[in-house]
Amino acid sequence: MRASTARAATTHKSRTFTRAGATPALLVFILAASCPLLAASAQPSLEQSQAGAAPEQPALDHSTLVSVVEENDSFWSGSDKHYTQGARVSFTSGEATQGARARLAQWLLLAPKSDESASTYRASFYLGQSLYTPENLALLHPDPRDRPYAGWLYVGMALYRESPQTLDRAEITLGMVGPVAGGEPVQNDWHYFSRSYLGGGRKANGWSEQLGNEPGLVLSQERKWRFPARFDGLEVDLLPEVNASVGNVFTYGGAGFLARIGQRMAVDWGPPRVQPGVSGSDYFNRLRFDGRRFAWYAFAGSEARLVARNIFLDGNTFTHSAHVSKELLVADFTAGITALIPAGRLTLSYVRRTEEFTTQNGQDQFLSFSAALVF
Repeated sequence: MRASTARAATTHKSRTFTRAGATPALLVFILAASCPLLAASAQPSLEQSQAGAAPEQPALDHSTLVSVVEENDSFWSGSDKHYTQGARVSFTSGEATQGARARLAQWLLLAPKSDESASTYRASFYLGQSLYTPENLALLHPDPRDRPYAGWLYVGMALYRESPQTLDRAEITLGMVGPVAGGEPVQNDWHYFSRSYLGGGRKANGWSEQLGNEPGLVLSQERKWRFPARFDGLEVDLLPEVNASVGNVFTYGGAGFLARIGQRMAVDWGPPRVQPGVSGSDYFNRLRFDGRRFAWYAFAGSEARLVARNIFLDGNTFTHSAHVSKELLVADFTAGITALIPAGRLTLSYVRRTEEFTTQNGQDQFLSFSAALVF
């Protein structure tokens, strides 16, 4: 009788972080401190090796994504008024279950973990610009009953904690309101191009009376839940949310939902938006296509916000400026469609926003377009 023996070796994997590239100078000190969060690791962990074999973990999506959001009222109605333009670019890391991302998220996020064993973490860095104008762009001295001209240029960082049932997000946004935000050249240069080559666009004449320069800070937290179901080859889910933001630019509390129908919708949590608004995730998960090459969903939803501060209506915090009397309760209604492949995501959505100030002439409508690419 012959005796045989078998030997098994266990290897352990962990993540280290490579450094991200530079970002705008306004937040160099924040991004420099946080840049290791952007990339997933590729080296074994000595600490894990010494601790012995760890339980098998689910596969992680290590993809880095870039996402672009563009919102504009002229896409829908050809108008330029109130919230007239918003653009946002984000860079989001792959998943991790431990390390700097996890430790920082656990420290910052106020909501408790919903699943201690299945949480993954991502970091996102973003920059954007939003423009606000009154309805009548021809006036050199804008109507004091209409919302003032203002620009908002910002950069920031978001941390995500995801479990199968919940998504938590913490954000810090820093930027500038006022002429240094570049609202006037962006709007009027675009309108000059539109007049010259597209046969439309009007010059906005009142930017000389925009809000003054002021640094801005916004701290935000959000929790989403996922309630999925399936019937006749289609999936449906409901994504309720609660959120709060505090700062000299925005201070509000909100609650809302997104309802979706489609296929392989676990890839994300809805499309991103320029804040404030009904927003999903800057990223999607390439490992959740269930062996297919395509996912899609149609969606509709709403968010209501109780607004304590909106600098673009209340005016500058520390100096006198143009201002209007704001509405305390504002709601967004949205609907659209999203298509995804493992390499990217496209979304087109319509948004209707209730009156934001007491003398506003009707509700605002705009289109939001977003695209994400994996690299």
